[in-house]
Amino acid sequence: MKLHSLQHLPATRSTSGDAWKIAANRIARHYKWSIEAGFHHFQSPGLIIVEDDLIFSPDFLTYFQATAPLLDCDPTLWVISAWNDNGFEHLVHDRKQLQRTQFMPGLGWLLQRKIWDNELAEKWPMEISAAKQKVQTLNWDHWMRDPSQHQGRSVLFPQMPRAFHNGSVGTFMDPKMHQRYFAKIMINQENISWKIPSIQSSRELDPDVLAAQYDRYEARVIQKLKSAHVPNSIPELSQLMLSKKNVLAVWIDVDPESSGPVNQGKFGAVARFFGMWHEAKRGAHRGMHELWWGETHILLLNLHFKVGYIEGSWKNSPDGRCTASPAVSLNAIACDPESKLPCCSSGGWCGQSPLHCDCKRCFDFRKMLPNYRQLMPPTAKVFTSQDFASATPPARIVTRKMCCAVRCLSFGDAQVSLAGSHFVKGPSVWLEYCMGDERQQESTYADHGMYRAHSMCISRCIVCMTWK
Repeated sequence: MKLHSLQHLPATRSTSGDAWKIAANRIARHYKWSIEAGFHHFQSPGLIIVEDDLIFSPDFLTYFQATAPLLDCDPTLWVISAWNDNGFEHLVHDRKQLQRTQFMPGLGWLLQRKIWDNELAEKWPMEISAAKQKVQTLNWDHWMRDPSQHQGRSVLFPQMPRAFHNGSVGTFMDPKMHQRYFAKIMINQENISWKIPSIQSSRELDPDVLAAQYDRYEARVIQKLKSAHVPNSIPELSQLMLSKKNVLAVWIDVDPESSGPVNQGKFGAVARFFGMWHEAKRGAHRGMHELWWGETHILLLNLHFKVGYIEGSWKNSPDGRCTASPAVSLNAIACDPESKLPCCSSGGWCGQSPLHCDCKRCFDFRKMLPNYRQLMPPTAKVFTSQDFASATPPARIVTRKMCCAVRCLSFGDAQVSLAGSHFVKGPSVWLEYCMGDERQQESTYADHGMYRAHSMCISRCIVCMTWK
């Protein structure tokens, strides 16, 4: 059977309730319908889920082919993404390095059939109250980021994204947000060679994929920390960031649950300094962000006591949270997950006690990864948000893009001729109005009469060649 397309006819719109909640519900329902349809029509072990406003790298599919087998041999992973929330042009360096995070990035991701069937399908957030016609759920991606879904497992993602989010207008997107968090994302534009395991030799993984396996990944981080420079002041940090081939370990103590615009919130000052997302959990693994500043590798490590545990669980002791009465060791006993003190293990174990609860919806605290505090040198400086509040970051080192007869992908014929005229003979020769040249001022674009009207189209060259 050749299947070209399927169409999901939307349900009748609700006219009551907050508009964003209604929209979130419709999107969640569409995602569920699409995933179920995909698994129904194709007998594949997994699906790659994409959106209609994504632009893909040349190696988008081979990236997933190379990384997919890791899901079967590493139980600490649960999905694979093509996106890096902090994959900005000034923060990435290695086209093949893979990273981990407990924060679901989305925007091009691989979902296994067994995860869908056994964990997500039944409880996917899409319920509407029939009586009041009001949405009773969160956004589907926020729901995926909840510990009750990921259970401490990680998402694998590339340091340099394999997808670019091209849409600047949408239900939860506007041009200002797109310009701040999406327009400067550095998509890989080379057809990278990945080793694809054969069916007969599924263990022959690409070396960079094998390096992302949990034990090897942690060993690499530990080795980096052992050789890292530890700055003791913001001026020293700024100086080291501009040095070549340094490895820096920057230790911070900032509440990971504080979020707000980049100039607000406890993590906002840190985010502003490095030019990254204002939400501390995006792209973080055990509270650590891996960033690059030119050829300087930065490990930004958060020591806050909330890092690494289920949100809110830090308020209570991991023991004594089971309401079950004592029973013979290892025997299942009753447990009420709706009580104020539910059992604390998805496997039924009550903390470190010998009691066992027959409870499928409880959290396993032991699966939550702690931060890297035990690896911090005793004399290391621990920075707070106040240290970054008034600090001026060093000059950004950006991978430039040069236009090569780029066709406008966003608008019609009137813009195609202009965008298609961009041509550069070499990396040191820039056309006067080449929209990939970030050295030009915004006023130049505006004077050209196109920038403000069509910023999504020409604020950057989407399919350009890259050079450093």
